[in-house]
Amino acid sequence: MIYFGTPAEEGGGGKTFMARDGIFKGVDFVYTWHPGSINQMRSNHMAATSSKVYEFKGVAAHAGAAPHLGRSALDACELMNVGANYLREHIPTDVRMHYAYQDAGGSAPNIVQAHAALKYIVRAPYITQVTETFERLDKIAQGAALMSGTTVTARTGGLL
Repeated sequence: MIYFGTPAEEGGGGKTFMARDGIFKGVDFVYTWHPGSINQMRSNHMAATSSKVYEFKGVAAHAGAAPHLGRSALDACELMNVGANYLREHIPTDVRMHYAYQDAGGSAPNIVQAHAALKYIVRAPYITQVTETFERLDKIAQGAALMSGTTVTARTGGLL
């Protein structure tokens, strides 16, 4: 019997990297366990989950002297979050969207931020719901970039 610890379960994809590197070669059977408050066998349906990082690029400018020359990537993030919050009303009630700022564009408040990024995680009962939700979030990100005069790139999973 071989035991494997699988790190980075909450969004880091530890098992994916382990499989890619051949750690599980020669393994014929896998029995998995997820820690919880009760040690028991369960047959409940687990949620599908995926993550995506949205990176916005704009144009830096001095916010006091020439803000009209800038295009704020941080504004794009804010607009995306507003759009995502409105989306919540139009997705199934058991679909969850979580987000965190990965890059707020710096610490100076008197600068129009040229870069900023968000990481979104979507959890749902079925992977099709995760995929459909991300398709809609992608459009929201594109709309936020359009409204703020920035560009956006999105990449699935991982850390910034």
